[in-house]
Amino acid sequence: MVNRLKRYQYSLIALLAVLFTATGCVENGGDGTSPSGNSSYGSWQFGDESVPVNMVRTYDAAQFVVLLSPLTDETNVTTSVIIGLKHELLGMDVDVEYKFHNDDYLFVYEDPQYYYSQHTPLESGTIYIQQIGDSRVSVDVDVVLQGGKPFRYSNQNLPMQ
Repeated sequence: MVNRLKRYQYSLIALLAVLFTATGCVENGGDGTSPSGNSSYGSWQFGDESVPVNMVRTYDAAQFVVLLSPLTDETNVTTSVIIGLKHELLGMDVDVEYKFHNDDYLFVYEDPQYYYSQHTPLESGTIYIQQIGDSRVSVDVDVVLQGGKPFRYSNQNLPMQ
């Protein structure tokens, strides 16, 4: 139990470090947005809105974590989704109703209007992440966030960056 708490603590610290590194200020006053309608990484669906994915980052710590964003400026990531699974669940369709958030899976959504923290469990749905060799990852997410807002994203050939 103590080891499990330590692992959770280390993964939380790593995630927070990633978030603080990824969200900074731009001195020139730019908003860091350059979402184009056609992205090689596809688009996520958030409610009725389709958002192109222009940046992908992966992190392999206590959990395998994928960060997606429509923004291309890494110093000012104000819109992103972070999805993660513990290593034992990679390659499996994980039903979030039967797994523990923050322990088995991780989901954080942030944009200028909405924020769903890692401390809020998802209502329903599935998360699938599979590492493909040393350079690619497959992600398939179809979940309902607290309050009934659906989120969907699927790409079977994302680069590991």
